[in-house]
Formats: sequence, structure tokens, C-alpha cells
Amino acid sequence: MRLSRTGREALAGAVLSMACVLALRSLCAVPGETLQPSAPVTSAVTPAAHADPVASYDIDARLDTVAHSVHATGTIEWRNRSTVAVREVFVHLYLNAFKNSQSAFMQERRPGVGRGTGTLREFASMDVKRFSARELGGDDLWKQAARANPELPDDETDFRVPLPAEVAPGQTIHFEVEWDSKLPSIVERTGFQDTFHMVGQWFPKIARLEDDGSFAHFPFHHLSEFYADFGTYDVRIDVPSTFRIAAVGKLVSEKVEGGRRIERYQQADIHDFAFSAWDRFVMRDGMSQGVRVRIWYPPGFDDVAAQELRAAELSLAEYGSLYGAYPYEQLTIVHPPAGAEEAGGMEYPTLITTGGPWYSLRAIGTARGVTIHELGHQYFYGLVATDEHRFPFLDEGLTTFAEGEVLSAGWGAGGLVDLPGLRVDHASIMRWVALEGRNAEVVAQPAERFSSASSYSAHAYMRAGLILITLDRVYPGTVRRSLGTYARKFRFRHPTPDALVREFEAEAGADAAKQLKTAIHERGWIDYAIQSIGCELKRAPFGLFDSPPPRRAVADSYAALDGFRCDVVVARRGTLTLPVDIDLVVEGGSRTRRRWDGVGDTTTLRYEGAAPVDIAVVDPEHRVLLDEDLTNNAVRRLGPARARQVVDGVLYAAQLALSGATP
Repeated sequence: MRLSRTGREALAGAVLSMACVLALRSLCAVPGETLQPSAPVTSAVTPAAHADPVASYDIDARLDTVAHSVHATGTIEWRNRSTVAVREVFVHLYLNAFKNSQSAFMQERRPGVGRGTGTLREFASMDVKRFSARELGGDDLWKQAARANPELPDDETDFRVPLPAEVAPGQTIHFEVEWDSKLPSIVERTGFQDTFHMVGQWFPKIARLEDDGSFAHFPFHHLSEFYADFGTYDVRIDVPSTFRIAAVGKLVSEKVEGGRRIERYQQADIHDFAFSAWDRFVMRDGMSQGVRVRIWYPPGFDDVAAQELRAAELSLAEYGSLYGAYPYEQLTIVHPPAGAEEAGGMEYPTLITTGGPWYSLRAIGTARGVTIHELGHQYFYGLVATDEHRFPFLDEGLTTFAEGEVLSAGWGAGGLVDLPGLRVDHASIMRWVALEGRNAEVVAQPAERFSSASSYSAHAYMRAGLILITLDRVYPGTVRRSLGTYARKFRFRHPTPDALVREFEAEAGADAAKQLKTAIHERGWIDYAIQSIGCELKRAPFGLFDSPPPRRAVADSYAALDGFRCDVVVARRGTLTLPVDIDLVVEGGSRTRRRWDGVGDTTTLRYEGAAPVDIAVVDPEHRVLLDEDLTNNAVRRLGPARARQVVDGVLYAAQLALSGATP
């Protein structure tokens, strides 16, 4: 998921898009995108072909597009995958997050801060009419259902359902379910706007069962997302015949009768299901890597749809190379219409939603950026399937890093902005937003513990991504290879942060893994600085000398012998210890490079040569993007202590001048 008010959107979506529309319309076209594929990530790991099915859903759903409601019946086939007998299940009714002002979601949101904070014009509800277990007597179990969290007595998104008998390890039972879902006006992810319907989190969803027999259940928090077991979904959707449907899975049959359109979608190896229905959808198709890509969008958005379709096609190739081939036959993209923007920027298995105005221009990469990001979630949400509630950075941060990999491969330094005289890449925006967050909170923490939506964005998305890209530059290529193995090894397996650290240690070594743990668990930070440059003429020895005897006195002649002797002091502040390069630029322009392992608070570099050191630059190639302050990274010997306009052979001045946006 993408938050709606990140620095990326503020810069690229608002200011630059409008500037381009008003002043540079004729200059905004860029050459057709040509992916420069990254070197494939070599891994001995072959991804699992299929998930272990635990919770499978067979559903008949009828959408009332006037009442904006869904009446549905179905069967949930559920297996006790744990090692202990189970006497209860936990069921999420996430749509009730929008039922009243007392839900956890509504209580936690702050007006105007983050997405999902708009006015809720119509409330939602999910009413379970029947919930029985075929193998446990067939009685309606919902009569005994109770809200699961006593600390949130008014929240109705998390229910405990007692069972009349134990379900043994390995045993499979079938829940027969009937329910009504009333959609809200679109506030976040789901709902309706006029005749447009985005139907997400709309069915009773059994919480994920862990190995020890406990359920990973939780309310629908404002900043939190989801976590569920894999299974097979077989869903029949019934809408008015004038409506078109975009849904998770593969369309296997369709018919129109009695003024209604009925379509059937099937998909194995997934853990959620959503669909959209609208009577104004325009559709176009594409193909990439053997995957059918279909985009549904509003009339008049043809150019934006073309951008998003192309971005998706390129992404499937690049992500497949990095993290293993996409295992499904289809990918569906929904671009919501104006007024339904809160339905955009979201991911479901085999389906993503994008967003943006019809004038989203190719030179301003918001359309491709959001498409690539949400498609990245097909891996780090859909296939790897981590606990988004407890560790959102494993989903959002890894996807933010992955997004940058695709943007760099396809669009290079102009990945997000490519205007005359101004090119901005993904890493620049990542650094800007991450450092604006001031490293105020732990990255690896549950979503609801973040103090605000902006802090959540800065840490779980941008700082997590910045940590990974920094480590990948400092230990070249190791993060790419580690994530490649991680994504393949843990496909369908719900890993934790420890699994990521282990893969990183195997690829980059124990010290690099230690830096990763410090960065994500301990608010790790770093700031390199050139502390001083001191140079003096090299002179002949003078003073009193006893060897060889007898003692003799030698006067100071101030005569230069072999040029100059210089000491450059480099400081490291913070809790991270990362190796770094230092360039010493001598008068006349020649350059020598030194390496520091970063251990200790300071190091002193001795230089001797015919000319004195004029400029010292720490991290000249900007590998350590986590560096808190770039203005102290370069110092001129006879210049100001904080070199904001240092000029050298790599245009360091320009990079420092744009340090807020360009690393």
C-alpha cells in the first residue's frame, strides 16, 4: 500500500506535474521506455510451486449497485495446520472498521494526516447470518461469537468463535457461511463512489493459524494491513449486466441472463480476494513473461493506462529476474476514477490498484512509480506473505527497495522526474522522506505503534528502503542477492525479520548482518564528517641529535624537501559502522582514494606529496545514503568548515546543493 501524502507525491505529483502541464507541456514526452535488465540474481533456491492450502473459500456474491451492498453465501474449507488441537477460531470482519466512530480504525486516524482520513459519508457493516461447521454438528456458531479484544469493546473487526468440539492437528472442517456486507463511501481501500465499487475486505476471513495453535488475529488498525493463510478461491460474482468486473484470479466462465452478469474467478495459492465493478470501465490487454496483464480504467485515461501497462510489463520481467518468476497466469490493474482515489495504491493477490489524474505525464513518474510499487507487493505481500500487522517494513520497505530496482533498470536517473535540467531518481525521494522522519522510531515495529501516518511512511517505507539500498551500495550487490534468495526460499512461507537477517548474513557476512539488525531494530543511524585538514611543509630534521655521537645541534632551515605532509581527520557519528571511501583531492586536481572500515569515532589519514590536500570528501560516490548530513562530507582546506558549495571533478557542489532531495 502507498500512503497518499508522501514526499514523493508532494514533489512529483503536485508541484512538478502542474508545472509541466502549465509551462512545459511540449517538453514532457520522454523516449519510449526500454528496460535495461539487471543482471539476473543467481540462486540455488527454486521457489515452491504451490502453497500449503489452509483456508479455501468458495463464494457466491451478488452486488447491489444501488444499495452498495453484497449478499453472499459460501463454504470455507479450513485445516488445522498447527501441532495442537484447536477449540476456537478467530474471524476478521474488517469491513466493520467503517461501521461507526468507535472502531479502532476510526479512533486512530487523524484528520488530514495519511490516507483514510476523509469524511465517511456512508458507514459500512458486515452482518454474519450463519456460520456453522459441517463436521461439528451444523449448528450456527455465530450466536456464541464475541469481540476478541476486551481493550477495544466497541470494535467489531476481530471475533472469537468457540467451537463445540476440538479440531485435531491435520483435521479439515467446512464452515458454511452467509453474510451481508454494506460498503462504505470510499475512505480507504474499499467502498463506492457513484457507480464505481471497490470491494475489498468484504468477507468473513479466518485469521492465520500459527504452528503453536495460536491465531494471529488483530483489529483493523488505521495504519495496519493484513495477514492470512493461503488457499484456493472460487468466487462467482453477480452484477448488473451493464457493469464490468475486475477481480482477483482468472476468469473461467461468464454469462449474462436476466439483466445480470455472472462471472466466475478461480485462483489457487493466494490469501485474499477483492474485486471492482463499474459501468464505465475501459479495458486494454498486454502480455509479459507469459502473463496476461489487463488494466481497467476510466474513459479519457488512455495515456495514463498505457504508461501503467508498460510499467507492469517491464516490472514482471525485472521482478522475475530478481525474485523468481511470477507464478500466476494473469495480473489485473484497476485505475479508480476521480473521486475514488482512496481505492488506489493498494495490492491484492493478482490484482493491484493504481491512481492519479488523467494528465499524469511520462516525464513525471508517478503513474509508473505507483504501478511498479504495487506490483512489487505481489512478491513481498502476495507470495512471501509476511505479517503486515507486526512487521510492515518487511512488506513496505522491501517493496520500496524493489521499486527502486525496477525504476533504475527502466528509467535510470530520471526514474521519477525527467524534466529539462532536473532529473530525480527513486533513491533521492527515498532519502528525502526518510531523513525528514528524523529516525524517530524503530523500523521493525507493529504498524499501530507508529506515532503518525507520516512517521509510518518515513520509517516502514522509506527508511527501511534506504537501509537496504545503503547496504547494497556499501556491500555491493549483496542486498539484491540476499533478497533474491529470500524471496525464492520463503515463497508461501510467511517469514519473520530473522529470516531476512539470516539470508543477508549468508550473502554479505556477519558484520553486514549486524548493521542491518542495528538499523531496523535499534534506530541505527550514521553521519560521516570531514573534521579537519591540516597541512605543513615537509622540512629537514632539526634540533639536538645524539646519533651518531657526538651531540650536535641542527637549525630549522624551513626548507621544503619533498612537498607537503597533510593529516585529514574523518569522524563517524552514530550507531552504525559502515566501511567508507575518502577522496583526497590535492591542489592541481589529482585525487587519491583511501578506505576506512568505520570502526572507532575518528580516523586520521596521512598524506604526503608535492602539493597539499585541497579538498577531502568522505563517501564521494554516495553509497551511504543513510548519512544524516551531507553538508559535512566535504571540506576545503582553506574554505568554510561546512562546504556547501564544494566544486570538484564529480560536481559535488550540485549534489550538496540538492542534498534535501538528491543523495
